[in-house]
Amino acid sequence: MTMLISGSLFRKIDRLDPDLKEVMISMVEEWERYREDMVTKVEFGDLREIVKELAEAQKRTEIKVAELVEAQKRTDAKVAELTEAQKRTEIKVAELAEAQKRTDAKVAELTEAQKRTEAALQALTQEVRALTADHKETRRQLGGLAQSVGYVLEDRIAPHVADFAKKIFGVDIALLDRRNLIYEDGKYDELNIYAEGAKNDRPAYVIGECKSQPGKRDLDRFAKVIARARQVLPGDIHYFIVGHQVAPEVEDYARQKYPDLKLFNSLRFTAAFRRSRVDRG
Repeated sequence: MTMLISGSLFRKIDRLDPDLKEVMISMVEEWERYREDMVTKVEFGDLREIVKELAEAQKRTEIKVAELVEAQKRTDAKVAELTEAQKRTEIKVAELAEAQKRTDAKVAELTEAQKRTEAALQALTQEVRALTADHKETRRQLGGLAQSVGYVLEDRIAPHVADFAKKIFGVDIALLDRRNLIYEDGKYDELNIYAEGAKNDRPAYVIGECKSQPGKRDLDRFAKVIARARQVLPGDIHYFIVGHQVAPEVEDYARQKYPDLKLFNSLRFTAAFRRSRVDRG
């Protein structure tokens, strides 16, 4: 054992009697052992506290580690869920990409179909325009033909108008003409057969229309012409229509709606009334 004795104390002890010296050295050694033992106990007590604290800290660490392990497990589970969700998302994105491809293909098909439809529509439009032009020309030609037929009928019945006017309406015809009746607003009506005369010493007029096959609309239109003529001609107006052929329903329509209108076919007209000469205006 190493004794912690200062040099001066050691020299003093060394000068003592050997027996006393031995006793003193023994006392010093005993004190040294006691001191060392006391230090060791104190340090051991401190060590026990430290160990205890370390044990508590270890427990806390283990608890924290356990918590961290559980948290890691939950994190791993969440990561696994997210991984699966990501896989499902990627599959869905792939499906959407395929669907988009199909949509794009369908749009391309529709675009081509639209182009073909527009081309067909354009061709149809050109066709309709051509047909419209042809129809207009046909109507013009038919109108001209109908007018020609009307003129032929007028020429055929004109010599019989005076006898017809006298027998049917009691009007003595003095003038027979084809005339435009002009109104104050500048508009006019073309009168195919216009006859002036007198009835009971009063001015009277007989106005006729010639149609190949008169219809209900022709009767309505002619009635409107007569209504306008009555506003400007100073006398009674009598009116009639002659056609090559008159349908029974048109005859019924005339009797019901226009009882004053006389309706004849051309053969009956020329057969029923004699020819006579009248001044032409």
